[in-house]
Amino acid sequence: MRTIIIIGYIAGVVILLFQSCTKEVSFKQKEVEHRLVVNGLIEPDSLITVRISGTVSIMEDKAPQIEDAVVNLSIDGNFSETLQYQGEGMYSSTTRAIPGSSYAIEVSAPGYPDVYAMDTLPVAVPVLGGSHRYSGSCQLFR
Repeated sequence: MRTIIIIGYIAGVVILLFQSCTKEVSFKQKEVEHRLVVNGLIEPDSLITVRISGTVSIMEDKAPQIEDAVVNLSIDGNFSETLQYQGEGMYSSTTRAIPGSSYAIEVSAPGYPDVYAMDTLPVAVPVLGGSHRYSGSCQLFR
């Protein structure tokens, strides 16, 4: 009797695993508005680097890398430089980031509306002290 129940469970699991349902769904998507996408990272004492790409539909695999953008960098409200194209949509500065300064990037590329981004690199917060106390009750590594 027990064998019959086990065989019944196994047969049920096999039937569920090999059973599939497919239904083709038509998807009508609105035309994606072409916009620039700017991804960047500002770190202290490092060159400022941004990746410029374009928006894509959810049906597309890869975003277009923008190779002909003009990327202007301003520091504390004053124009500093035009970032240089490094390949694969990457643009880099020759200026190193300084904590406490404000950075603005203005990007323009043919066929896209201009974009603007601004950020301030914060000053490091000094660590005034710290402590650790072991109570002897931790059994985690026994």
